Amino acid sequence: MFYGLPIKECRCIPFEIATINKISIPQKWHKDSMAGIDWMNNFRKRHPDLSLRTREGCSLSRATSFNSHNVNIFFDKLKEILARSPIFANGTRIFNLDETGTITVQNPQKVLAKKGVKSVCKVTSAERGTLVTTCIIISASGQYLPPVIIFPRVHFKEHMLLGAPSGSLGLACKTGWMNGELFLDVMNHFIKFSSSTKENPSLLIYDNFEAHLSIAVLNLAKEHGVTILTLLPHSIHKLQPLDVGVMGPFKTAYNAAIDSWMLHNPGKTFTIYQVAASVGLAFLKVITPSNIVAAFKKTGIFPYDRNVFIDIDFMCSSVTDRTFNVNNTCIKNRKIDSKCKHWEKLFLEIAVYEKRAANLWNTLGTQQNYRVH
Repeated sequence: MFYGLPIKECRCIPFEIATINKISIPQKWHKDSMAGIDWMNNFRKRHPDLSLRTREGCSLSRATSFNSHNVNIFFDKLKEILARSPIFANGTRIFNLDETGTITVQNPQKVLAKKGVKSVCKVTSAERGTLVTTCIIISASGQYLPPVIIFPRVHFKEHMLLGAPSGSLGLACKTGWMNGELFLDVMNHFIKFSSSTKENPSLLIYDNFEAHLSIAVLNLAKEHGVTILTLLPHSIHKLQPLDVGVMGPFKTAYNAAIDSWMLHNPGKTFTIYQVAASVGLAFLKVITPSNIVAAFKKTGIFPYDRNVFIDIDFMCSSVTDRTFNVNNTCIKNRKIDSKCKHWEKLFLEIAVYEKRAANLWNTLGTQQNYRVH
């Protein structure tokens, strides 16, 4: 898992197996030290369940931090919050917030071109784009709140929001990125449109970016009945609804909107003053109730499902798990008091998970002895 083999390395495996077992193979295999491309094509035909996929980058931190123990901690906290009030039962008071960069240079889409042409170009407004940050807020019921758009300017002007979704908030800072001071305005914006009060509480889920966790923001949220639940570090690719099912289609639609603008305005440059209108078009196309509801369901946040992830989802993290020796004498001879019961539970969970991981490897047909390091 996470270490898939490209075509050339896959072709090396049958050559090595044939060489070890002294099986007759074509002379060309010896010359290239790998199986021929014809063998590879026939192998794929014999196994139609296999397909050639482009791999998505996943950092080692993400791959190893997303493990069963950490995910269970998150769902324990989520369950505790949902049990506080029946108002969370229908999902209308559960929200997810995240920022994304909406730059002024689009990623060119695929186009039709004549075969044999070596270079197919696409006009962009500049070599490098200017960063404009868009903050999106969605609810588990399938609705979205007006977005917040941060422009790379010292002062915000109303005409910058021309074409943006109704109710959008415009902010400005030199970098065009979120900071603690601006996020205080974002929290006020959220409280206003979510009608959050202590009598009408809400749950807001987002990552633990430092700008989201200033004391001023936390105090403001507490005063208005907003419970903040931060996602686990390096886990937003699995646990954040916006990342799982919304941001991808949104960026695609945003790029398409810029392409359309460039097509209808030949010779002109797409600037930060056209970003809001393109964001508005993208919202209409892809920020839909069906997409939002499906994203929350896939993460297991709503409807609440802590078993949404199975053993194979945690397979990569098992490579870096370390065995804890529960029979260690310094542990065996120490009496665990009532305040440390959670450690006992943790040790048992680790031992159980290690056994499950080993069993899974055996099920997959691994011939080597598996050991967690």
